[in-house]
Amino acid sequence: MLTLPHGYSFSLRRILVVSLLLFALLPAAGVTWLLARSSTQSVGDLANQVMGSVALRVQTETERHLQQAHVIMNGLFPATLNPQQIRQARRWLEQPALFEPMAFALTRQSPGVPFLYMGTVKGNFFGVEQTARGAEVSVREVRDGVGNPRRFFLASQPGDRSQGLPPEPGNFEPRTRAWYEAALRAGGRVFSPIYISAAQKQLVITLAQPIYDDFSGAAGVFAADLRLQQLADFLRTQRISAHGAAYLVDEQGLLVATSAGDT
Repeated sequence: MLTLPHGYSFSLRRILVVSLLLFALLPAAGVTWLLARSSTQSVGDLANQVMGSVALRVQTETERHLQQAHVIMNGLFPATLNPQQIRQARRWLEQPALFEPMAFALTRQSPGVPFLYMGTVKGNFFGVEQTARGAEVSVREVRDGVGNPRRFFLASQPGDRSQGLPPEPGNFEPRTRAWYEAALRAGGRVFSPIYISAAQKQLVITLAQPIYDDFSGAAGVFAADLRLQQLADFLRTQRISAHGAAYLVDEQGLLVATSAGDT
């Protein structure tokens, strides 16, 4: 027993026990704090690694998917044309029959890019689209300044017009379309904003490239549609966690695809 002034007394045994407990608890508390901090950091690092890995895979797949449109367009001509390629492109605009075999061949190469077409400064339009029932050719001609509704044909080969399809109800004007205007504003190859195609009801983005005449005026625009369903399907295969999801949005913040379900 240790006796102190004013009659306060403490058991040495109790003091020793408390001291030992304090010395034992302090290291234990420190270790627990360190372990908790380490565990939190590990969870955070793991989460960052998972999200970084998913983001990299999505970015790689998105770039690969968009590249399909460039591959098809490069089948016509490169992003920067030489004089000979410009003359060839102008001939296609003036004589769609020369363009048709190329459109048939290129649209068969990639299911993601089934529609290749062109619109002229006069308002003419010509396109080839690969569908479930075969190749569909769409034609719009402007005569005496008046544009007629597009005519559609199911064609087994270039030049085949034996099987006509119902015409469109409205009068399609290529020069007012987003892809045509975007290409002329950019002055070169450019992707359009994402939109929903009227026929397939799918998200689509269009790669368009303008062609100019000898006086730097617009001669027309070539374009290729890229469907985004394949990209949405890829994103749905990405496993984040039981309660996590990844979202792909465009520059305007609109949802393009998600790992959580349908777009």
